[in-house]
Amino acid sequence: MATNITTSRLAVNGTTSSPGSVLEFLVNDFKQSPANYLTVVAVLFTAILFYKLSSPSLDGQEPPLLKPRVPIIGHLIGIIKYKGAYLKILYDKTHRQIATLPILGGKLYVVFDPAIIQSIYRKKSLSFKPFASEFAQRELLISNETAKKLKTTSLVPDFFAAIHPAMTGDHLHRMNANALNYVSKELATIGDAESSLKSSNLWLWLRDLITLATSEAMYGPENPIRENTSLIEDLWIFESGLGLLLLNILPSITAPKPHNARARLQVALGKYYGARKYDHEDAGQIVRARAGDFIKHGVPDEEVGHIELALLHVATANTIPTLYFDLFHLLAQLLLFFR
Repeated sequence: MATNITTSRLAVNGTTSSPGSVLEFLVNDFKQSPANYLTVVAVLFTAILFYKLSSPSLDGQEPPLLKPRVPIIGHLIGIIKYKGAYLKILYDKTHRQIATLPILGGKLYVVFDPAIIQSIYRKKSLSFKPFASEFAQRELLISNETAKKLKTTSLVPDFFAAIHPAMTGDHLHRMNANALNYVSKELATIGDAESSLKSSNLWLWLRDLITLATSEAMYGPENPIRENTSLIEDLWIFESGLGLLLLNILPSITAPKPHNARARLQVALGKYYGARKYDHEDAGQIVRARAGDFIKHGVPDEEVGHIELALLHVATANTIPTLYFDLFHLLAQLLLFFR
């Protein structure tokens, strides 16, 4: 209909094609039917925006783009639906070694090849520090004030620098001794009615045992995880839902269980750090040193506990599953088991 009207108007106005007459015609036509022009502009703007969001520009040094079937939100849907398994699904379909995933106008780099991963780790220029603030805000929902300190002060370099000396020599020996003492005591109670850890599932039993042993080594006799063992399950709910939490899109709706588990863990750790229970000599040096750096930069004690949920997560998320699979394969090889 709009095309016919425009054609007839051109016929009435004659066949002149001078720029002035064309411009005059467009102005008059816009005055008579602005909705048609606004619709065209809106459609063009939407198409351009859609294209930009679905096909972000890549630098020549960035991995090749791996587009989803559903533009813009396809990878997001896959992560929400399949969680960590989504990356394996992508690899099985494409057999890419490395790729860039466009998500909501942003980009996520994914490395599938173990050899490339090791090569990346060997790069001295690789550093997590530039991403620490954004990662902390998404993972831990820290306050804007603390996030600003992470970006504008020496806080991030300071607490990264505290890790190495705190995990060597006597400090590491004390933590290992405290953890092994806890494991030894628990193993001695196997079969007893007094045992605090009971499970018919090897994974759950080992997971809970080593989570408690690790937290005992970190936090000392005032260990908040031992004081409320339901936090063990919360820690692993938090771990399983971390991918959704990092997206930080209405987490109370899109990831309610890990969101609530995170809140309970942060309340418990906030009380521990708020009371400065980490000052006990049997608390891990890494806990004391990092807390000291946060306090030095003016981060409130309680929020230190909220932030240091990350330390507890790092200490358990990879080591415990690795230990389980080592034990599982050992038990599965009966000949090795009986040697």
